[in-house]
Amino acid sequence: MQSANTNRDTVMRIILVLLIILTAVGIFIYKNSALPGNKPDQPAQKLPKLMMFSSTGCPYCLIMIPILDELQEEYKGQINIEIIEAYEHPKEAEKYSVIAFPTLILLDSDGDQIGRHEGYISKENLLQALKKEGVI
Repeated sequence: MQSANTNRDTVMRIILVLLIILTAVGIFIYKNSALPGNKPDQPAQKLPKLMMFSSTGCPYCLIMIPILDELQEEYKGQINIEIIEAYEHPKEAEKYSVIAFPTLILLDSDGDQIGRHEGYISKENLLQALKKEGVI
């Protein structure tokens, strides 16, 4: 009876050691994996950026967040979309003179502002504006 418990304990210790090793290997691989733009010999790709400054109490901001999430997925690799809570990042909001919510600011790949919209905008109209600016 005692040898069965000893064998079980030994097996459990071996499994625990293997799990620790596999976890360490997984972390090592993840941290050292070649993600796009992270290779030292390859400069990161500069993409245009669409920033939406929002406020938690803004109903139109809440409507636009899923729209921007969809666009981020649909146009991955063509544009970066960032949602910024203005009251959590007041210096960033001040930098772009944000006074209304939502405020969308479009930056070209060099970081220069090329477009701005205050208030709600439908997905279709936003896509039309992004295409007009040539960013998608």
